[in-house]
Amino acid sequence: MKAEEVNIKNIIQKIISNNFFHIDGMFYINYDCIFSENQLVFPLRTYDLLDFLDGGDIRYRTVKFYHAFKKGIYLTVVILDVNTGKILHRKHRINNDNQICSWLLMETDYLMPEVDDEKVHFVTK
Repeated sequence: MKAEEVNIKNIIQKIISNNFFHIDGMFYINYDCIFSENQLVFPLRTYDLLDFLDGGDIRYRTVKFYHAFKKGIYLTVVILDVNTGKILHRKHRINNDNQICSWLLMETDYLMPEVDDEKVHFVTK
């Protein structure tokens, strides 16, 4: 009996194409509501949460990520508001390509460009 050849690349691609998995203490979450390096989110790490409210208002909070799970057509993230101590849940419908995020979980300083200290100059008046 011949052993079947296993194509590791295909296995990894199948896992990644799922857009969500939990492995070795981290979460890979590849949905529009998550902005992090390589789409990896780590439990107990601090993130920024932006809630997009009616009327165009945005609520900003500093949170700690605890857990994420998929149930049915929804992805749910469980986070802790570090200022109030409240556990928050945010859901995102995952079976709709045109779904608009009503919230965004983002690595702290995700949108901040890296600064080369040698090129920073301070101007005084």
